[in-house]
Amino acid sequence: MNILLGMASVVIIVAGLRAGASLLIPLVFALFLAVLCYPSVQTLQRRRVPGIAAVGLTVTTVFILLIGPGLLVVAAVRQFVSAVPVYQERLVQMTNRTIASARDGLPADWLPADFVLDSAQLPGYFDPARAFDVLVNALSGFVTLLSVGFLIVFVTAFMLLEGTHRGQHAAAAMGPAARDVARIIREMQIYLQVKTLVSLLTGLAAGLWLTLLGVDFALLWGLTAFLLNFIPNLGSIAAVLPPALVALIQFGPSVMALVLLGYLALNALLGTMLEPFLLGRQLRISPLAVFLSVIIWGWIWGVAGALLAMPMTMGLKIVLEQSKDLQWIARLIEGSHAPAPAVTSTPGSEPL
Repeated sequence: MNILLGMASVVIIVAGLRAGASLLIPLVFALFLAVLCYPSVQTLQRRRVPGIAAVGLTVTTVFILLIGPGLLVVAAVRQFVSAVPVYQERLVQMTNRTIASARDGLPADWLPADFVLDSAQLPGYFDPARAFDVLVNALSGFVTLLSVGFLIVFVTAFMLLEGTHRGQHAAAAMGPAARDVARIIREMQIYLQVKTLVSLLTGLAAGLWLTLLGVDFALLWGLTAFLLNFIPNLGSIAAVLPPALVALIQFGPSVMALVLLGYLALNALLGTMLEPFLLGRQLRISPLAVFLSVIIWGWIWGVAGALLAMPMTMGLKIVLEQSKDLQWIARLIEGSHAPAPAVTSTPGSEPL
């Protein structure tokens, strides 16, 4: 019965998260932004800057940093969407040429003699132009997220004000639970700071590399690499596909290979070496749990859920660790990083 009640509770919670996505997503983003910015407010307060002024300076800086790239993203997405039909036509023509050149080397019964990808036949065959439709839908999700940026910053300001004025009272009211909340905030601050730094370096390096190669919309792909780098594992793969496809259409396979090699080098240097070095053992989550969290949160909240997957999973793991009945789930999330349970033996017995 307890298992059934637990499963029913999970279903209800997930349904509520999906139903309230339009309200919850900005609030959760504001919460994580407040966690990320709170050390800056504390630094200003230690330098005898009043709380309201410290919050105002921090929020203003954040708003400028968000609104500038946000406007660039919106403008770049609009330009790219207007150019999508041209790229689609070029991709179809390239596919037709490839099929025509390969037909001579294939058995006669593999492809019909009149096989050509055109608008009438595309529904019956693979449509390579649909890749751009998927890409446009994903970029539209980013634009929608940026459209509520003012609301996110506004809510962040109120959260920071509450933290500066009533943080100690709230900690006293929570009692022992304040230690767990402080731990969640501390680990999220470290993770978000490191991830933001690595994502910024990734976006700058990717944009510069694509600019040197002459790939169209290099600024857009650099900003996309910055955002998608917050999505573990899958983000780096999703970030390289659009510029690689554009490079293939624009220049051919050789430049596409250079794009792929450049992104592979960036991922190896920044994602595999620098990020684990800066995080240390702070991120104690198994690769399987990371992958599943991205899939689950992406299904619940779309692109925003995939971006928030890791902070949400980290907070959930810390909460589960405080429950004796649910500690085993936290150990599963940690995977091989979880400490092995102590094994007790009776006198005269030997371990197998």
